[in-house]
Amino acid sequence: MLRKLPPFALIAAPLLSVFCVLGLYYSDRLLPTLIRRDWQFFLLNGGLMVMLNWRLLSEPGLRRRVWTATLLLLAFTSLCHAYTQHRFHAFSGNYPYDFGAGILLSTVTQIGALFIAAFSEKNTRRPADVALAVCANRFIFNALLYGLFIGLTLLVFVLGFALLRLVHLDLWQMLEGAGQEILIGLCLGLNLLILNLAPLPERERPFPYLHIFQYIALVFALFYLVVLPFAGTTFDSGQRLAIAAVLWLLAIWLYDREQPRVLTNLLTAGTGIALALLSLRGIVIRIDAYGLSEDRAYALFLAFVLLVAHGGLLLKILFLRRHAATAQRTFAATIVLLMAAAVVNALLPLPHWVLASQVARYTTGGADPSELHEYSQPFSSYGEAGDQALQDIYHYHNGSQAVAKLGAVYFPRVEANLSREARHANAKQRFLAAMQTFPADFQPEDAVVSAASISYNGDYQPLLLRTDADHDGIAEILLLENKAIEGGRCTLYRYDDKRQTFNYFAEQNCSTGTDPAAALRQHGIRYERPRYDDLLIGELRLKLNN
Repeated sequence: MLRKLPPFALIAAPLLSVFCVLGLYYSDRLLPTLIRRDWQFFLLNGGLMVMLNWRLLSEPGLRRRVWTATLLLLAFTSLCHAYTQHRFHAFSGNYPYDFGAGILLSTVTQIGALFIAAFSEKNTRRPADVALAVCANRFIFNALLYGLFIGLTLLVFVLGFALLRLVHLDLWQMLEGAGQEILIGLCLGLNLLILNLAPLPERERPFPYLHIFQYIALVFALFYLVVLPFAGTTFDSGQRLAIAAVLWLLAIWLYDREQPRVLTNLLTAGTGIALALLSLRGIVIRIDAYGLSEDRAYALFLAFVLLVAHGGLLLKILFLRRHAATAQRTFAATIVLLMAAAVVNALLPLPHWVLASQVARYTTGGADPSELHEYSQPFSSYGEAGDQALQDIYHYHNGSQAVAKLGAVYFPRVEANLSREARHANAKQRFLAAMQTFPADFQPEDAVVSAASISYNGDYQPLLLRTDADHDGIAEILLLENKAIEGGRCTLYRYDDKRQTFNYFAEQNCSTGTDPAAALRQHGIRYERPRYDDLLIGELRLKLNN
């Protein structure tokens, strides 16, 4: 027998679905990127909450309370999301979205919807953990059925439109644009009504015989812990955290109030705690060796979450027989604590910490800066802030050979979108940081520095020389580009004071390992005339010294 739905549910479901779909459609076309992300977070998470909780949202006795709690929770997480994304955008410049914070806040939103459902229909005969189990099973079953309904709807419409296309009637193209979105929204809303018309049973426990998966996972984890002292280990914590998360989810989902399987859950809790502690140790070691990154930060958060989760499971099982009420409160408090930790983690200025950690590694001797031209991912993920961090590292090392490749690869990418004046200013700043002069008291004029640095990107060691190589009493200013660090050549340019430019003068192999700047400081400049003069035969010049 079909459930009866109030008129509100029959009208609101299609209208809300159409509103959600049209909102997503027009947000891509009308809103700036940053506002669009916030709006999409609101609509997608709100749509999922409504779909999972529609039975309660349409119940006359519970409707007002559930709608109020749902909208308050959605408003809170949406505001947190807007804050984190706007902060990240201001920090990174041209990178508008922080996916980690968005995923955490979406998870909190949906778990909060589960809590709203559980406590809205909770009665005195149903403990908190049982109420959550009932709602979780309903959510999972509803999501699977709704996905099946949508798939069947899509199949029918695709076949129907294809059939009409045989008689030259392309309805899908006729509905192009907003019409297509309205049709999609109506289908989503009508399928939601179909889902809630079915009298689905309330299940405290999921399908039977699923405990075998918990036993299998527990056997693997225990065998790993037994063998670990004799086999050595790596510091890759991903697999340990994954199996610990699966163990906890299975233990919570498959919990049976009548037959709680105390020993199995005690072993699960102890194993999960051991895996979380091992993972924490591995993550801390990697952070100490390689600095903080977002992956390591989120792995650290996950390890902490699993430690708390398995600790809450352990306390619940220990309190179960003598203090049943305390056991229920422990379970609820654990879930609330995990949600609060997720919100706090999303609000933390993690990108600032990541960049600060990585900059410290390359400026305090913790890492070799010559590797940065190949390993710049922790910086490139943060837009302008990452670019500035790389620039700080480059200038800290004063344009040395260790960061020459970084300058050659990094600066062209950074300055591709800058104005010509800004590029020249940055090139001049880098040149001044790396420039060496001879003699020591030589102070080149600003015009000389500007001409020498016009395209400098850090891929060579610049050396400005003032010398009178032709012995005519007028000093020449020479620019030596030393690219010997790449096994290349040294190129010599002479300054033209009339045009205020450096012109090509000479080039030769300089891969001998000699540092021209060091040699100048030690020996100065010596002049040596060529053994032979050039021979001039008409317009022909024979260079005998080559």
